[in-house]
Amino acid sequence: MLSVSPVSSVNFRSNQIDLAAPGKYSNPVSPEQSVVAENAPKKKSRKFLKTVLGLVATAAVLVALPKLFPKAIKVLSAEEKEGAKFMQKAAHYLASAGKVIGKYTYEPIAKLFKKAPKS
Repeated sequence: MLSVSPVSSVNFRSNQIDLAAPGKYSNPVSPEQSVVAENAPKKKSRKFLKTVLGLVATAAVLVALPKLFPKAIKVLSAEEKEGAKFMQKAAHYLASAGKVIGKYTYEPIAKLFKKAPKS
């Protein structure tokens, strides 16, 4: 039989060590402080807002790129796409994404804020 030797001489089975007792390494909370901590306003996470703003900024860039660089970033026809190099294909896909995003997001929102023609 193998005998098991304790790793340390500290015995946690007795009531000799009270980890919650006030002392050098404990930080007891009074009942008054715990009530104040429970009633404190909770800080809201802004991850959702940052995500939405990041998506809006990305969409705006994708919509604006073909308009800013019409010769470099443009939608290619099927024949042009077959003979295109890697960067031309990448520009084609950026332009296609910008066109779709503009069609379904930017244009409907712009129509909402467009002034109605006066008759």
